[in-house]
Amino acid sequence: MRKNLISSLLLLIFCVNKSSFSQSIALDSTQIDTTHIATNLRTVWEMIYGFDGDIWFTERIGKVSKVNPITKQKVTLLELSNVYHDAGAGSEAGLLGMALHPNMIDTPHVYIVYTYLSSGNVRVRLTRYTYATNSLNNPLTILDNISGADYHNGSRIVITPDRKIIMTTGDAGNTSLPQNNSSLCGKFLRMNLDGSVPSDNPIANSLVWVKGSRNAQGLVLGQNGILYSSEHGPNNDDEINIINTNNNLGWPNVTGMCNSPSELQFCTDSSVTEPIKTWTPSIAPAGLDFYNHTAIPEFHNSLLLVTLKEKDLRALKLNANGTAITSEKIYFDNTFHRIRDLCVAPNGDIFIGTSNHDGRAQSPFPSANDDRIIKISTQNLTRLITKNSSNGIKIFPNPASSHLNLDFSNYINLKGYSVKIVNTLFQVIYNQPITKQTETIDLTTFDLNGIYLLFLTDAQNKTIETRKIVIQ
Repeated sequence: MRKNLISSLLLLIFCVNKSSFSQSIALDSTQIDTTHIATNLRTVWEMIYGFDGDIWFTERIGKVSKVNPITKQKVTLLELSNVYHDAGAGSEAGLLGMALHPNMIDTPHVYIVYTYLSSGNVRVRLTRYTYATNSLNNPLTILDNISGADYHNGSRIVITPDRKIIMTTGDAGNTSLPQNNSSLCGKFLRMNLDGSVPSDNPIANSLVWVKGSRNAQGLVLGQNGILYSSEHGPNNDDEINIINTNNNLGWPNVTGMCNSPSELQFCTDSSVTEPIKTWTPSIAPAGLDFYNHTAIPEFHNSLLLVTLKEKDLRALKLNANGTAITSEKIYFDNTFHRIRDLCVAPNGDIFIGTSNHDGRAQSPFPSANDDRIIKISTQNLTRLITKNSSNGIKIFPNPASSHLNLDFSNYINLKGYSVKIVNTLFQVIYNQPITKQTETIDLTTFDLNGIYLLFLTDAQNKTIETRKIVIQ
């Protein structure tokens, strides 16, 4: 049976308080523990490890929030009143995908996707907000009036290193749309940050980048710039795909691999790209992330996938160049019930979000504390941002008073790298290029004692490390 795939590797050791669903797992050589970070939520949909060390997340009812994984303090950033989400049991409409600008310190823009009603019809909108002082303000519509439905709306979004938005859309329950280049449904859309069409898109003056998608609800960039997606099949052939310019994923003419006479013909005629993994019967794949940390070596170089129907977390081991899945192992089977999304912290912690208020959970779910965000970590991963990491910046002393020493000996090439320090209001109080392997920062010029965030950024202003420092 499917569940026996990992029986020889996995030992479940439940804690005494089973009502909390806390759990420890012994892997090959790693002990994993779970901790509840937030409870009493309503259908967590998107989760992002934020630039500030908080977990940013959306709830389908129309909330954007973030939670500190150490203090468990939760802050609501936005509540939308015009989100269409109350469509009955099994609805997939509501506040869905979210992405943070890669350089939130200088460009604090947050992009969210949600469904709304227009003249009684469901529509999908992408909006940009500006983040300041624990709130999202100044909404700017980037893309609007995409056909939607009570289900099959997508919508995951990723901002690529070249500052393009990739957004998935579902087929809105209309199988005539995914192969129609005139429709934005059943597609992967590619756009500039202002919503305009990039000049190098495969179809002139069109946001359509990839077609033939049914309902992609997982999207992540892995190593070497490879973009992976998870795709809901009908009742069969759920998929993991590698997404490239001008792909045709085949829906509705092809489900899964090209292996029937009609599919083979369509695949040849339409240059269909086959998935790198399929499942039959359906597992309902949802959020997808890439794990390349050494904290949990069993997960290293794997796609981590969470599922709704099968209610588990799966580690899909990749080959060396990331083009094929070599193995699959299953964890937390039915422990937390339906899981919609996950994110990975820089230190290797994993955070998952449940979706038991989505109208499809089975008794005894939703439980009294659903929905939840749960941290999965090894016993030695007690902080999201560690001090003196063995493979990052060495910072000492920390806490500090008069000066702070930074050792970058773990980095071979620091050309173009800089250090930024911001206060709790995200005001930049220090911003200097790195000129040598060790730097000393004079702290006597800082106005107040307290907690600060230190960012290591590369030549493209991308954040490489985020560390917490304490001045006392």
